[in-house]
Amino acid sequence: MDLGKRFEKFNLSVLKTVGKGTYGNVFLCEIRVNNQLTIVKDIELCIKVKNHKLDIANEVKILSAIKHPNVIRFYDCYYTDNHVMISMEYATSGNLAEYMYQRCPKLIKQQEILFFFSQVLLGVNYIHNLDIIHRDLKAENILLTVQKRLVPLLELRTIWHRNYVKENLTIVKAMFGRWDAITSGSVHPIELGTYSRGMQDLIDSMLSILADKRPTIRDLMGRNILLPTIYTVFLDAGNDELLYLKANNEFND
Repeated sequence: MDLGKRFEKFNLSVLKTVGKGTYGNVFLCEIRVNNQLTIVKDIELCIKVKNHKLDIANEVKILSAIKHPNVIRFYDCYYTDNHVMISMEYATSGNLAEYMYQRCPKLIKQQEILFFFSQVLLGVNYIHNLDIIHRDLKAENILLTVQKRLVPLLELRTIWHRNYVKENLTIVKAMFGRWDAITSGSVHPIELGTYSRGMQDLIDSMLSILADKRPTIRDLMGRNILLPTIYTVFLDAGNDELLYLKANNEFND
């Protein structure tokens, strides 16, 4: 069965291809019954990969159990013709990396960084409470809705520090230079004329080369610099319109 007919079988109309991977492609689709847009990951099962179908089924099981305003929403899953099709929320405003690069060389305001970072913390804290590790948390995998709600794309791949996102928001280049700067703890300083000492201290604590010195997510959520924003975002969880109004009032020039 060709691609179009396979999607039509589940009342999906393919609008365009938005990504390609080793085992399949990602499409922007429209759900015919309600005209809702959705991202569909179309995965071809590979008989050469041991337990490939089981691995995908486990990922689908995890995705379907997650319900949080700051984690990408799972809609449905379809199995047909040796393919698995995973339907998920479409975040209309791209990803956080694109947002940062569009603003470059202009620095993002501290309160907006805290607003974004608070949403990441709440989303990641939620999945950690479910004993789920994101394993690829970076700006490219943090998607934005038109109301500036962040929805990390949950895919279980490689592991990296959650601190990568916040540090990159405060500078216009990568936080580390050479690879050996990571193990030495040498990072580019932030602009103290724009950001507070509290912001620098927060970043320094997260980038400590000693694992037991780095704060947990709960530690971060309780920091004075973050607590007011965490509280606001938490109370407004799921209310995109309210978050949008607050974002416009506080962050726009």
